[in-house]
Amino acid sequence: MLIRDRNLPLFIASVSSLIVYAIEKAMPKRVNAMAHNLTYRQLSKISVTSAVIALMLISPFSHAETANQSTEFMNILITTDKGELKATLEQNAASEAFSRLLPLELDLSDYHATEKIADLPSKLPTKGLPDGIDPEVGDLTYFAPWGNLAIFYRDFGYSRGLIRLGRIEGDLGLLTAEDNLRVVISPADND
Repeated sequence: MLIRDRNLPLFIASVSSLIVYAIEKAMPKRVNAMAHNLTYRQLSKISVTSAVIALMLISPFSHAETANQSTEFMNILITTDKGELKATLEQNAASEAFSRLLPLELDLSDYHATEKIADLPSKLPTKGLPDGIDPEVGDLTYFAPWGNLAIFYRDFGYSRGLIRLGRIEGDLGLLTAEDNLRVVISPADND
């Protein structure tokens, strides 16, 4: 059984309390401490040690759940007046913050015949993310220095400050037909 991260602290506290309770029941402080030459302070250390061991035993479960969460993605739609494209967001802090901005209506403009860009209403978090990427055709990205969205329709080299938000599926011709176009980016039904 895997534990959801938001329930993990409660679960750990419950297991730790049960272990401490079991130790105290199995070894009443005064009687058994005297019989085994243990002080109350030593018994407390045993209880704390048991709680730490419980945390160590639970730790693999929380990592397994976190690993599973990294495979959970959010699907979005990029809609133009000529059709729509599906995209899948990556599981990272910038993508999650971007998803909270949706739906967004943006005016995309062409940049160096390589990408479509648009300013976002707010900056996205980048702490702990790679310093940059080598974007591929179809990458939905965030350029942190300017705070803008960039959709690559041509190959480009490594760019410092570029964060991959997700991947677009389908014919990018919908985005390249015009130099400037209005799009609506919205959550897709995740059926």
